[in-house]
Amino acid sequence: MAERSRQRPFDPQYAERVITDLSRGLSVRKLCAIGKAGDEAAGVPPDPNFPRWEAVFDWLGQNDDFARHYARARVKGCEAIADELFIITDDRSADREWVVSEKTGDLVRVTDHEHINRSRLRADVRKWYLSKIVPKIYGDRLEVDHKGQIDLVSRLTEGRQRAALEDKSSALEGEFTQVIEHTEEGSDLV
Repeated sequence: MAERSRQRPFDPQYAERVITDLSRGLSVRKLCAIGKAGDEAAGVPPDPNFPRWEAVFDWLGQNDDFARHYARARVKGCEAIADELFIITDDRSADREWVVSEKTGDLVRVTDHEHINRSRLRADVRKWYLSKIVPKIYGDRLEVDHKGQIDLVSRLTEGRQRAALEDKSSALEGEFTQVIEHTEEGSDLV
């Protein structure tokens, strides 16, 4: 494993760019890689001085203001991730591929189950992440809506009365059993 680079001091210019990219739904590792290598499609030139992902995580412990902005950017980025779920699940372009049939030697179109499963996994991981970061919006929630009123004192009183009646009935049951046992032995009572 590569040796970890020495700790890089907090840099407000790069921190702002990290926060911006996080709020667009990028991961820290991905945005740092793009920062270093650049992104021609987005018009981002390469920057060899862009911090590594380890430095960004170090900054979280060094700068409270950056940590607060980081947390807010993560939550904002969840909307981009939720939008990405639709793109992943709707894209069927690679679900089928052309292969040469071993039997006939012809080109045939087959379902690429590996791609389908990878897409399912990508969507599931994003859904899980969203449910943990923003549970009020994307989490599984159990909604309990109680509209009645419970009078706890009267419920406890009723429960105690039922318990007392059960105690009396079990005592009577014992006496009844004794009478029956006595009559089975040949008593004149029956």
